[in-house]
Amino acid sequence: RGAYDFGEDSLNSVGYTMLNGEDFDGAIAVFRANTEKYPESANVWDSLGEAYVQAGRDVEAIEAYQRSLALDPENENAAEMVEQLRGN
Repeated sequence: RGAYDFGEDSLNSVGYTMLNGEDFDGAIAVFRANTEKYPESANVWDSLGEAYVQAGRDVEAIEAYQRSLALDPENENAAEMVEQLRGN
């Protein structure tokens, strides 16, 4: 019997593999699933924001990064990305 690991880190790894292969829609789907499974994880929201940026979906990226910041106000990457995306 095989077992699959659908933990936060494993899903993020799958998402980044897809993102690195430029499968933006696939990566976004995996990261969205991760945010649904782990909605209180700042890291998964940050990862979703990164996927949106690479897909050119800046408005959604800002929303994801803001959610990450709400969960972890010390997330410097998310704060920097929000500023950058807003053109500040």
